[in-house]
This record gives sequence, structure tokens and C-alpha cells, in this order.
Amino acid sequence: MQQKNNPLISIIVPIYNTESRYLIQCIESISNQTYLNLEILLIDDKSTASNVLPILQDYKNNDNRIILIEKTVNEGTSFTRQHGIDIAKGEWLFFMDCDDYITINCIESLLKKASECECDMVIGDHWLTYESRKTYAKHDYDTKEPNGYLKALLTAKCGGTIWNKLIKTEKIKSLKLPNIHLQCNDVLVNFLIASENFKIECLGVPTYNWVQRENSITNSKSKMQANIKSALFIAKWVNGFIAKKFNPDDLKNEIAYYNLHIYFLILACWRDGMQKPYLSDLELFKCDVYSIYWRNKWAKKQLNSNQKRIIFFHKNKLLSNLYRIYKHLKSCIKF
Repeated sequence: MQQKNNPLISIIVPIYNTESRYLIQCIESISNQTYLNLEILLIDDKSTASNVLPILQDYKNNDNRIILIEKTVNEGTSFTRQHGIDIAKGEWLFFMDCDDYITINCIESLLKKASECECDMVIGDHWLTYESRKTYAKHDYDTKEPNGYLKALLTAKCGGTIWNKLIKTEKIKSLKLPNIHLQCNDVLVNFLIASENFKIECLGVPTYNWVQRENSITNSKSKMQANIKSALFIAKWVNGFIAKKFNPDDLKNEIAYYNLHIYFLILACWRDGMQKPYLSDLELFKCDVYSIYWRNKWAKKQLNSNQKRIIFFHKNKLLSNLYRIYKHLKSCIKF
């Protein structure tokens, strides 16, 4: 039975060349929500895979809440999401990736929390879902601390994704979202949210499954250089944004941790033999990492032992070469 007197919630799902099993699982998890008053925007970003459109059309024909949008040009996830924002009619927005899925009471739980706290955005916890296991990811921050959400983003206590967040439509439409074709455009949106007067709460319950698969955009080896390019751009953007919008002296520990963490992710993406088209940008970033951020004792203490080891051994060529030899010998030794 349709739930009346409850706000319409628009769920925006950008879709591009997804395997059938993931796409079906995603849409099924939306269609079967305990909260019924939904506008489900399935936006095909000019998929070239033949399996996508028949699945989308079949679901559209069987659920009058589904609106299917077939784009004529492939523009990427961030532009496709923006298209959904522009046409959404719901009082609230919820974003999903097309190969992920949500718990059956996801929307109901997030909306209940939003109503109880009278807030503008509610963040659910999520699972990193692998083929044979799950890893729990919690999101939390001190709502009473000045710039609490910003600090949580910088220290990875709240994820920088846009999915699994129930957001008031009027609030997200008031932001000047960056039209930048980057894989991690979500991060920029979250920092914009942190700079505005959003009342934000964390649900403390997992409502989203972030599916981890070998051939996904984030895991594809062919995308590693794009990941590095995005990470370098985002680090520069975030540092400039904070300098413009906040007092960096009040955030020096969190800023140091954020940059060390980004640098570690870049090193983790690196592969032997990979071309270095962003070498000059990386060298500039590396200089700041070791001359400024690596000296911050608080930030260094927050890193785990593996992160510290990797960053330390990439400080110069000698240490880097020694570490490569160590890794090679370790892989050769049979225990």
C-alpha cells in the first residue's frame, strides 16, 4: 500500500555498462524498499553493453515509480548525477552506484533519523562487499565540534562518497557543484557540504553494500593513472578550498593527515613500469608531504604501520630501491 503523507524521495542511479547480475541486484534492492513513496531515476549514460537497456526497460514497464532516462552522450558519473539532481522532484535525494545495493529498510531508516533530528543530511554506514566476505565501514563524527564534519572528512571518519547519504533536495541544489569529470568528484561535493550550514547526522547502522569487484572502475588496473591524476587534483583542490574557506591553522593536524593519506593512496595505486605523465605534479606534492605533513607528529601517529612504512621508504630513491629489494626478497622466501 502506498504510504501517503510521507515525502517523495528521489533515488538517482547513474548506469554505464554494468553486468546484469549487479544491475538487477541494485534495482531490486530499490524496488523492494519498505518505504514506497519513491521516484527512481535510472539514468543510462549511453551504455554500449547490449544487456543494459533491456533490463532497464523491463523494470520501467513493471514499476510506475521508475523513470528511465537514456542519454545520447556518455559524460561520466558526476555529470549523470547532476542531470538527475536537475530533474528530481523529491523532497529528499539518495544516490546509488549501479553495481551496489541497499538494505530493505535503508530509505525508511535514514528518513526516520532525518525526521527525528530535523537535519539536512543523514549518513548510513556501509559494507564493503566482496565475493566471499564483508568488511564493515562506520561513519561518525562529533556533531558539537566546530567544523566537525570537515574534520571527519579529512581524517576519513566519514567517507567522501555521495552515495548512502539522504540529503534534502533544496540543500544540494543550493550548492555550486563542480562540473569536473573526475572519478572522485564525490569528494569535492562533500567538502562543499562541509563548508555550508548543513545539519548532519550519522545513522550508525549499515544500509548500503559497496560491491567490490575486479573489473570495476575503482579496481581496474587500466584506471590506475586516472586514479593518480584525480588524487593529485583533489589534494590540490582541497588544500586550496580549505585555505579559502577556513583557517588552516585550526585544522593543521587534520590537513596533515589528509595529505599523508592521499599520498599513501597514490603510492598504493602505483605499479612497476607505469608511465609517469604526472611526474612534475607528483614531485611538488611529494615535496610538501615530506617537508610539511610528515613532520606533524599527530598526523603520523594516526597512520597505521603499513602506511608509515610505505611513506617512509618512498622519501628518496635510496630508500625506495632498498624497499623494492626487500619486497622482492620477501616474496622469494618460502616459509
